[in-house]
Amino acid sequence: MSRHVIEVPSYRDVTDRKRLVRRAAKALDISGAFAVEAVIPQGDGAQIVLTTDAPDPRVGSSRQPLSPSVKASDGERVQAMVGRLTGQAMVAFDPHGHSSVVQHAPALDLAVRNAVAAALKKPPWEVRLWVESNVDGDVERVHVARAPAGVTRDQLGEALLAGLAEFDLDIPQHAEWVIARRTEAQKGFVAHARVDPLREIAMYPEGLVPTYKKIPFGINEHGDPVTLGLLEQNLLVGGIPGGGKSGAVTTLLRGVSQLEHTAILGLDPKLVEQAEWAPRFTATVHTPADVIELLTKVETEMLRRYAWLKEQQGVKKFSADLLSEEFPMLVIVVDELADLVSGATEKEDKAIEAAIAGKLRRLVALGRAAAVVVWAATQKPASEVIPTSLRDLIAQRVGYATTNSAMTDTILGAGASQVGGLCHEIPAAMRGVCYVKGETDRHPVRARTYWVKDDDVDDLATRTAHLRVPLPWLTGEAGSTISPEDLDVMLDDLELSLDDLDGADPISVRLRELNGDVEDEPLLPI
Repeated sequence: MSRHVIEVPSYRDVTDRKRLVRRAAKALDISGAFAVEAVIPQGDGAQIVLTTDAPDPRVGSSRQPLSPSVKASDGERVQAMVGRLTGQAMVAFDPHGHSSVVQHAPALDLAVRNAVAAALKKPPWEVRLWVESNVDGDVERVHVARAPAGVTRDQLGEALLAGLAEFDLDIPQHAEWVIARRTEAQKGFVAHARVDPLREIAMYPEGLVPTYKKIPFGINEHGDPVTLGLLEQNLLVGGIPGGGKSGAVTTLLRGVSQLEHTAILGLDPKLVEQAEWAPRFTATVHTPADVIELLTKVETEMLRRYAWLKEQQGVKKFSADLLSEEFPMLVIVVDELADLVSGATEKEDKAIEAAIAGKLRRLVALGRAAAVVVWAATQKPASEVIPTSLRDLIAQRVGYATTNSAMTDTILGAGASQVGGLCHEIPAAMRGVCYVKGETDRHPVRARTYWVKDDDVDDLATRTAHLRVPLPWLTGEAGSTISPEDLDVMLDDLELSLDDLDGADPISVRLRELNGDVEDEPLLPI
């Protein structure tokens, strides 16, 4: 037996097999019968291994005419006849066009095809697939070029996995079958016998240097670092309990805590989640009343910053070099968003939740240019739990395991589950695996969060305590004041109105006074 190897510069997939092997055979001047031993993708191209011992049964197919009397219900009879007369398999059946497509196919291809078709409860000729092996003989891919009409991606994936489970195939060690969509030009799906690059825990590397633009977060499937933005970047993190949400917050705080001129404000209704970070946090509040008071003061500070920006020639927002002791970065970390903005049953409690949601929404909508960001996490990522008016304003998102595609779309954005955001397919054992969607990303990126040991948090909070930023306007040592002139500037530049505020804070009261609309209605507790 003679083996030949040729490099092919352009390679899309095995659907190019016929064109590629013919080109390879011609280039090597191979005459007579040959077989494709392996097609090995390499970057944008591929390496084709040919042997001259037997023809490749998948290179060609032929169309056979059928009698006009053949009906759609005669598929099984025609298939049996084709196999008996030609020794080939029927891979397409067109009774209306009075023809069928027959092809020599390896026994394994046919066996897998028949198993998948049986799982779908469809005729086997409605499924077109082939099995691809590597040079070691391990089965690496099963390509599905055609599936029965009306079969969804999920149904095909389940049938393919069920069909493959019936065979004791040689696949690479530690590999598992993963279903993916082929390219838009090729259509169909492919099952990869893939060793998941994210199966191992990713420890937080020593020596990483966070910046306002890049906070270390984890690694993607290619082993490349994944970072999240801080300056001008709000964040929503969601997933069911046990998926890795708390670990994500810890990982991000490890980076944020090392930044100068960065005040971290915690909203922790559970009382314990942020306790270990107390030496580094500027403030942490727990009750709804305290949350409203803190957010009100942050909102006041945000508007003061806009008034200051107005006085600066040509400066429209806070950049990293403008951050200082007077104007530090303000990062509001919400540990469990759902506990603060949903779940109440009493009218008064619902009003408080609405006030908190409204204040968070305004900070998310208006705070970016003022160096104020909200990083919110939740273990209850349902659409009825997280207000749409708040969720839709946050572009940077991280989704951990969910129970269904609707929940995935709630976290990552509408339609994310249709473009690669498969949080609902993350196994329970893969804690820390997630999908990340940045502000400019069209498709979510699969990643695994760096793991920070619980024992390291106390030490880290203590070591970064000297970076803790005091905020006089928050503690009452010195308050921020806003003059009527400042408010007029804000109204003009930000197009604020009473509709943008909830009327329950000092800013709203002052706005009403300036507009000659003084009301004595009781305000929500602050």
